[in-house]
Amino acid sequence: MNELTKLLVDGILNEDKNEVIALYAGGFKPPTAGHFAVVEEALKQYPEIDKLIVLVGSGVRDGIEQTESIITWEIYQNYLPMKVEIQAATKPPIGAVYSYAKNNPEDTIYWILGARDGNDEDLSDIASRTASIDKKEDKYNNVEVKVITTSNASMSGTNARKALLSGDKEAFFKFLPSQVEEKEEIFNTLRPAVKETDNPDDGKAAPYGSGYGKVNENASYSKDIDIQGKIDQLTQHMIDKGYNIEPLPGLEFVDGDTENARDFFGKTAYYDPINKVIVLYTEGRHPKDIARSYAHEMIHHIQNLEGRLEGIATTNTQEDDYLNDIEAEANLKGTMTFRNWTDSLNEAIVGDKIECDNCGWSWKIVDGGDDLFICHKCGHDNTPLDEGFDKNLGKDPFGLNQFARELMTEGAYDALTTKLTKATINKWVEDSKKKPMPKKSFVDIDVDDVDGKGREIEFNYVGMIEFDKKVDGYEVDGTSNSGEDEGKMTFIATLFKVNPKVLPQAWSKISADVSDVIRHEIEHQTQAGDNTRSGKYMEDDIDIRDLINKAKILPRKNYYMLEKEIDAMLQGLYLKAKKTKKPFKDVLSNYLDIAPGLEKKEDKKLVLNLWRSRRGALSLPVFENKK
Repeated sequence: MNELTKLLVDGILNEDKNEVIALYAGGFKPPTAGHFAVVEEALKQYPEIDKLIVLVGSGVRDGIEQTESIITWEIYQNYLPMKVEIQAATKPPIGAVYSYAKNNPEDTIYWILGARDGNDEDLSDIASRTASIDKKEDKYNNVEVKVITTSNASMSGTNARKALLSGDKEAFFKFLPSQVEEKEEIFNTLRPAVKETDNPDDGKAAPYGSGYGKVNENASYSKDIDIQGKIDQLTQHMIDKGYNIEPLPGLEFVDGDTENARDFFGKTAYYDPINKVIVLYTEGRHPKDIARSYAHEMIHHIQNLEGRLEGIATTNTQEDDYLNDIEAEANLKGTMTFRNWTDSLNEAIVGDKIECDNCGWSWKIVDGGDDLFICHKCGHDNTPLDEGFDKNLGKDPFGLNQFARELMTEGAYDALTTKLTKATINKWVEDSKKKPMPKKSFVDIDVDDVDGKGREIEFNYVGMIEFDKKVDGYEVDGTSNSGEDEGKMTFIATLFKVNPKVLPQAWSKISADVSDVIRHEIEHQTQAGDNTRSGKYMEDDIDIRDLINKAKILPRKNYYMLEKEIDAMLQGLYLKAKKTKKPFKDVLSNYLDIAPGLEKKEDKKLVLNLWRSRRGALSLPVFENKK
């Protein structure tokens, strides 16, 4: 076949190619009037669009799944032009757009994104989310970003789900396109699916006393000790300290197994990683020893949730070095967790009595009733705060409790942050070795994962670095969007600049800062939008930020006192401390020493004191003022 013939044949075979395809991707849980308006407006503004594809994400929001969202969109489709198609996305929304563009390089792709009318911040966010579209690098050069503005800021999926949950039809109907007549049908489709997110089925812990395995009252261990109650307390201690134990495992007790108890090599406990169940053998054992075994197996549960128990083919630590390390970790952390918990309980206990630190009144432990630490005279709550010291003996003179606390505080997002950091640094290092060195390098990852507590988290991550000889060392920055606002997608971006002269020596420091930024921005994801965690939601503070950063009416120091930023900074810096194996207080002080706007000693002290007041709620270690 000559070249002319080939050209003609290709032209005939591909006459349906070179189309203008618009992609509108999102979670759409559920699709609202705002989403509908974006599609309508996109088709009006860009009549050259041959096909507009709505890509519906697979994530679940408050019980609403992809299926319900597609059904709703298919109803909307009856009120939209024929060129609108509804498709189920097999990847997170942003990844689905990139994938479609990559697989259809002959088509012109319009990436449809929504933004609030007149909001410059939205446009800035969109620029960060679309950072992978770099025409200079000849990547995704068939993609054009098209921003569609909407005016109703309250038109959010979150508010629509609240209306559904309340069962208020009229309130919910306000979130649907006015021209759609099947409002009742949509309500009846979505209402049975939506549910509260803070119930046990959605990953929230439930007490062992409400449906978990019961202890056989005929067991031969002491009846004077409520072993199940103690295990409940230990479990709550681990939750309060931020351990990655949710969803909680099942719990079973094996009582009266005398044959096992007689065997020196008999079982004491084991963890079933497939069914996520802890089994405890009780015959002939002291309740304290049973609880200690439980702490050990809970570490195995954490390892399982983190995906670290896969591929182990033996139970013999002599045959598998990795298994040996897994067991060593469970032995150390389990024992220290148990000790840390018992130390916290002993702070108010003197002999067989509890002393009130408010009025000095004391009472016998056996007379404490259900509220053991509530003073019988003044009503003061003497429940230990678990600060790692006994007020009667002095503040942890050997630092063992503090060491155990820091050793055990594995954040819910540490594993995810580590994974993203590793992928980012590896790509940056690889590209930095190229000759000639590129102007920039980036990694683009669609995150559709679960956190350390088994809760779904979904966002697009872009890690970008610019190699710039004008930079003094390297510069650190990051941004994110939680997707709370209509038409906006969830993303996290690390935005670094580095002078090649400091490489490769600076990579280890850069890696620690990347972890800090990622963990910082993940915290923002949990404060609003589709990834919001129970009890962590915070109101939008964009107006105050504008007064600080744009108008410069408020001083820069106010930035470090924003509610959202306090939690994000503390979580990011704490992870950095763990990564670099440096004291948390030193990492904080070093950060505040160079923070813009905190040049005055009194401002730094003010911020540090404010941060310290938030430490307890985040289950972070104690930190002191730098002297």
